[in-house]
Amino acid sequence: MFGNRHFTRCLFEGQAMQTILHFIHFFFAIFLNYGITQTKILNRVLLIEF
Repeated sequence: MFGNRHFTRCLFEGQAMQTILHFIHFFFAIFLNYGITQTKILNRVLLIEF
């Protein structure tokens, strides 16, 4: 009983960690993509300005 409970807890924590890592990766991908897009737009605006 105790061993099974411990295993379930480890499994749950592992799953949670996996989900968190997935979320962080997803967020960074969007953030980087957005940042690159913003930089391109800024460069275009600066090129038009000067």
